[in-house]
Amino acid sequence: MVDESPTLSWLQKTLKELQLQLEDVIILDTFPMLRDKLRDDTLRQMGPARRDELARESFALTRASLALIQPRVLVSCQCCTRPGNDRWGFFNNDELAEQLCSSGVRARSRQVRELDLSGHKMHVVQGMHPQYVMEREPTQKEVLVELFTQVFRPFGMWQSRRAAMQQQLRDAGAVLLRLVMLLQQQMKLYGQLCAQSGSGVEGLLAAEHVEELRKQLAEWEDGNKLKRKEG
Repeated sequence: MVDESPTLSWLQKTLKELQLQLEDVIILDTFPMLRDKLRDDTLRQMGPARRDELARESFALTRASLALIQPRVLVSCQCCTRPGNDRWGFFNNDELAEQLCSSGVRARSRQVRELDLSGHKMHVVQGMHPQYVMEREPTQKEVLVELFTQVFRPFGMWQSRRAAMQQQLRDAGAVLLRLVMLLQQQMKLYGQLCAQSGSGVEGLLAAEHVEELRKQLAEWEDGNKLKRKEG
């Protein structure tokens, strides 16, 4: 799928430079499941009223998704909802659609819109569609890359540090488990030697204290196994 989409390929490469993957971000179509061909076929076969209805139903999915996800920052890389758009100009009089429209001019000036969606405030960073940049405005590539860098690099750095910390925790935990196993083996051996030695030989530790510690470790291990199972 990514190989067949120049836009996704560009996004994948750009995010990789920021220590992120496509799976780390949410990508929304302005008109989900409504491709240009379906829009034009609907217009030709069923007329403008049905085409307009189909577009409204499609955009309603985007509206509902944003209301559910409630992103704090959204990067807009589409201009199809701009009033007067050649192909989507019929979809007008929708305030949210117009606010989600991107702009090359606003992208170059680093403009950000604050948008209110049913009481949820989010910031819409004005960008450009990657395919538009690649095919028509290659000189604007650096502008778009820098925009994505400013928005996503902090997240990439945070996620990288988090992944490193998780690995350190796993490594430290593995060492602790090995030490606990070794301690249990030594306590078992100590108990056996105490039992074999009889009353005439005494170790550095009282056998009953070692046995008490062994039971505590066994309870801890059982609790840790239960926690891993529940997780």
